[in-house]
Amino acid sequence: MPASDRRAAQSLRPYTIEIVPADRGWILEKIAKEIEREAAGRPDDFRVSVTSHPSGRSDLTYFLPESAWCDELRDTIRVTYLAHKEEHSGAAALFEEVARKSDCCVTSSSKYAEILRADGAREVLTIPLGVDTQRFVPRIRIGVVGRTYPTTGRKGESLLARVMDLPFAEFVFTGEGWPLPASHYGDDDLVAFYQSLDYLLVPSLIEGGPVPMLEALATGCKVIAPSDIGMVQHFPHVPFRRGDADDLRRVLECEIGERCRLRAAVLPCDWKRFAARHLELFASLESFEPTRGLSEWARRHHAIVARFGRFPHRNAVLGRTSTPEEIEFLKTPGSGF
Repeated sequence: MPASDRRAAQSLRPYTIEIVPADRGWILEKIAKEIEREAAGRPDDFRVSVTSHPSGRSDLTYFLPESAWCDELRDTIRVTYLAHKEEHSGAAALFEEVARKSDCCVTSSSKYAEILRADGAREVLTIPLGVDTQRFVPRIRIGVVGRTYPTTGRKGESLLARVMDLPFAEFVFTGEGWPLPASHYGDDDLVAFYQSLDYLLVPSLIEGGPVPMLEALATGCKVIAPSDIGMVQHFPHVPFRRGDADDLRRVLECEIGERCRLRAAVLPCDWKRFAARHLELFASLESFEPTRGLSEWARRHHAIVARFGRFPHRNAVLGRTSTPEEIEFLKTPGSGF
C-alpha cells in the first residue's frame, strides 16, 4: 500500500517511531531503550521500535548518531542525535551533511548546539544525557576502628548509636563492642580498609593518640574527631564537640549535604525525563493532518524548509523572531501544521 493511502487509512495515533542506533551495548542503545521504555507507558500515543534496519514507513525515524543516517528514507520525519564533531575531515563532513539534511537535530550540550546551527542545521534541540538517579546515589562510608571498654564507655559507642540513622551514611566497624557487628583485619587488610573510607570517625571521649587517626591520615583518609582529645589538635581533622551527639550529627549532615548538592546538579538529567523530552519533541514534529497522506505531508514539510530554512511555526516556541515573509506565511491556513 502506498504511504499516502496507508496514512490516510489510519488515525493520527499511535505515532510510529523507529530508532536506529549505530551500535549496540553502549550509550546509543541505552538512549534508544530509554525512549522505547517511556513510550511503552503511552501506548495510545506512541509506538516505538529499536532497529538496525529502518523501514522508512514510520512517521519519524531517529538516527543515533549521524553514522546511522539513511539518505534514501524520504517519507518520514528524520531526526538525528549528533553528540560531537570529530576533527577528522571525513567525520566532520558527515556531521555537517547530516546536520543540514535532518529535519531536526538533537545534541546534549550548548556547545554543539551552536556548532550545529553554524553548520546549517534547521532545527536544534538540546537534551542533556541521562543518569539513573535511583541507582546512582551518594554514599559516605564512615569507618570506626578499635575496641570499646564497656565499663568506661570512653570510646564513645553510645554517641554513635544516636547518629547512625542518617541517610546516605554507611558505618563500618573494626574491633568489638560497637552498635553494629564489626570485622577484624590483619595489618595489610587494615590498609585497604582505610583506603576504602571517606572518613575515619573518632567518637572517643578520652584518648592518648589515637593511632587510628595517624593510620587514616597516612592513607589520605579524612578524620572526624573532637579537637580536645589526645594528639588530634595537631593534625588535620573535621572537629565536633566531644561527647555531643547533636554536634556530631551536624558535622555529618554537613558532609552528606555537600554530596547531595553535587547530586542535585544532575537530577534534571534523569533518564525518564530525558526520554520524555524526546517524546515531546517527536510529538511537536508530527503535525500530520488526518485526511492527508504521509508522502504529501513530507513534500510540504520539505518545501517549507527549502523556502525559509526552518519551520516558521516554531519561531515563538524557540524564541526566534519571525521575518516579515514568515509572518505573512503564518497567516495562511495550514501554515502551522
